[in-house]
Amino acid sequence: MTTPTDRFGSIHVEMVPSSEEVLFVPHAHNRYVCPNQVCNVGINPIVVAGGQLDWNGFTTEEESSCPSWTNLVNVTPGDMAYPMEGEYDQASDPPSLECSATVVDQDFEETTPPPPPLSIHVWDGNGATTSQVVSDGSNSYFRVAGRTSAGHGPRVTLASPECLTPGATYLFSVKVQLLTSATSSSGSSSSSSACSTHGGESCPRLMLYRRLSSGGNSWKRLGVFHGKGLADATWGVFQLPLVFSETEVGPTHTNQLVALFLEGPEVSVDILIDDFVLGLAPPETFPSPPQVCRELIPNGNAEGGVGGNIFPFTFTGGNAAVVPSNNNGQQQQQQQQQHVFSHSQRTASYMGLRVKLVTACVVEHVVYQLSARVWIQSSTTPTSAEIVAGSSFLSNDRTTDWSTLVICPPSDQSSGFVTCEATISFLEAQMSS
Repeated sequence: MTTPTDRFGSIHVEMVPSSEEVLFVPHAHNRYVCPNQVCNVGINPIVVAGGQLDWNGFTTEEESSCPSWTNLVNVTPGDMAYPMEGEYDQASDPPSLECSATVVDQDFEETTPPPPPLSIHVWDGNGATTSQVVSDGSNSYFRVAGRTSAGHGPRVTLASPECLTPGATYLFSVKVQLLTSATSSSGSSSSSSACSTHGGESCPRLMLYRRLSSGGNSWKRLGVFHGKGLADATWGVFQLPLVFSETEVGPTHTNQLVALFLEGPEVSVDILIDDFVLGLAPPETFPSPPQVCRELIPNGNAEGGVGGNIFPFTFTGGNAAVVPSNNNGQQQQQQQQQHVFSHSQRTASYMGLRVKLVTACVVEHVVYQLSARVWIQSSTTPTSAEIVAGSSFLSNDRTTDWSTLVICPPSDQSSGFVTCEATISFLEAQMSS
């Protein structure tokens, strides 16, 4: 390599044949763009670590007047891929203009009935001896007590099931609290529910009940609350996405009655609910056509969903929900950030939030800017911790391949949010995932 000699300051490079592969180690800031922090760039590579490369190729010195041009690689904006409809999910509309995207939105605070169609939903205890709205002075909620069967619990009979769209994604969320029979007047309990101790089948389950046109009954389990580790007499958020069939809801359904209810805990447990919400997933939670690939993660700021639902995110282990932001004074600097994703009751390091990318957007050489605000809050581990953001791709051999995108700065219970940023592109192996 010679020093710049012409008026453009160009660097002249003479290629020397070699059979050795070159290992490239990126700058520390971008070291995780390469597997194991090292990229094998092959034999006789041209590597540009930032900036722009103009490459003029000449066959021989004698034929320098006849340049040839060789395209090495194109780095293009993130919206270069334009998936067709059907390659990505889209928001759905209610079946008719008379129907609302919100099916149920009940916080039990209203002293007068809300406008139709929400006003004619019927709430009961599904057979329990006591079901009523209770106020503690600062908050009102619905309480079901006197349960003599595990199937007893808060139930809402849907006023207009024909106004739900079959096959569409609905977002459900509700705040749940369990009280044992030993709960004192102060709100503390001398014994724990089986849900708090063991989780699983002992926790509240969301059920769909239908009274069929034939006179028979149908029950379908929709999901189970992840309540293990959540103390009794404490509010937790139960949320999940739902999809109903045309035999269950919609303009052509023939059911006499359609209802949602919670069941499951032992009969000695009272079930309290608040902020019960069911509605169509908003457009903000889906990719935005026509530039579907410009923003790979819809609703990344937790502001576009329904109630406490984390859609389009999912989670593994513990419990996750959208909750109001509380940022130790940093909220004044982030006024637009009213809500955050919260993942609690985790019992293993691999448990975390996930979001599925549009596969058609995962194309070679497209560069994306990844940014996230993360806060580790731990009462048992006050020392700093790190968050690792990763991507999982299901390859053709049905195995899952993980690659680290960025390691966030450490944070702890007193630090507040920290910002994680990285420039990323996808690997060749991920193109066919």
